[in-house]
Amino acid sequence: MTSRTLIRRLYRDDFVRHGALVFAGTMAGNVGGYVYHFALSRQLGPVGYGELLSLISLLMIAGVPASVVATVVARYAAEFHALGDRDHLRGLVEWIVRVGVVGGLVVLAVGTGLLGAIARYLHLPTATPVLLALIAGALSFFGPVMRSVLQGCHRFSGFSASSAVEGVGKALFGVLAVAVGFGVAGAVGGFAAGSLAGLLLTLALVRSELGERAPFRIDLRRFVETTVGVGGSSLATTALMTVDVVMARHYLPPHEMGYYAAASLVGRSILFALGFVPGVMIPKASALHAKGESASGVLLRGLLLAGAASLAALIVLAADPSLAVRIVAGGQFLPAAHYVLAYGVAMMFLTGTATLVSYRTSLHRFGYVLPLLAVAAAEVAALAAWHADVRAFLAVVVAANAVGFGISLFGANPPNTIVLFAKEA
Repeated sequence: MTSRTLIRRLYRDDFVRHGALVFAGTMAGNVGGYVYHFALSRQLGPVGYGELLSLISLLMIAGVPASVVATVVARYAAEFHALGDRDHLRGLVEWIVRVGVVGGLVVLAVGTGLLGAIARYLHLPTATPVLLALIAGALSFFGPVMRSVLQGCHRFSGFSASSAVEGVGKALFGVLAVAVGFGVAGAVGGFAAGSLAGLLLTLALVRSELGERAPFRIDLRRFVETTVGVGGSSLATTALMTVDVVMARHYLPPHEMGYYAAASLVGRSILFALGFVPGVMIPKASALHAKGESASGVLLRGLLLAGAASLAALIVLAADPSLAVRIVAGGQFLPAAHYVLAYGVAMMFLTGTATLVSYRTSLHRFGYVLPLLAVAAAEVAALAAWHADVRAFLAVVVAANAVGFGISLFGANPPNTIVLFAKEA
């Protein structure tokens, strides 16, 4: 196969084209996220930035229900789109609005009752940032769920634009709020404002996909199975990504926690940069599965891309970890350079896990969920038992993510014949 033929096949392959679109939007959002963390780590310093990242990590854990609903919605939207059923797609969107309102109110109600307890656990001087994080959580319930409709309809340009606006909005509002003196509370408030900006754009884009009003009826048994499976998957992967930062805020001294937060930010950049891979896999695999076709080629392409990019990132981190820390967090966090490679290895495993989970969710295969939840629970127990210093935290995090990847890989079982790229017409 000549290089020109390969390029033509890559260009004609839907996975590659749509992956490039989602990658562009994701990277634009990640640039916004990078600016957010780049500026705020320098403005707040190790202690203040440690407070902020612990709140954001807690917000991600609280956002598990939104990610569950978003994944379920993406599967339904992909099926309606594949069948050309715009009327039921409208019913789906109206159902999302009802669920989103209830979900947002539940987050606010439960969180308000726990304000003092959360602030004490994270050793925060005031509960105001926690309250603002709750508001951000309520807004963040709507955003990803509505965006998943665009994802399921293969509107990847709109999906990318919404992601980009949200990321850039968080950076703009967060940095400005801290600059005028609102500190950690302003940073969290800016996070909420960016979520709102992305949501407003998503709502405008979704309207063009809708047909006449038609009732959205759910196969209750299938919905419960999917929700439980997706919920367990999201809870496990989110815990593997975030719970260590929350616990580090509780167990480690403030400055050490700040360095750990910086290392986690550098390591997570691998996961965030490759976040577009599961985003493309879910609608692609779901649509093929709905038509009775094999989706194993989507899995292989996703794993090859995630693996190659993760290894490249680890090589960069190993070559000059100090430079990576200086670029991402600033010179105040240079002691974190000792930890970034290990954290990067953990995130490489988690990227593979996220890719496999997206594929198996699309095919309604959830046999891995309970073992993966057990790994996440074991990580929490191990961190509670062994938290003497940063290196103890890292040993637990790397081991947990490696085991989680192995569990997700076991039973994926792609067939022997896999088509990597679409054939030329």
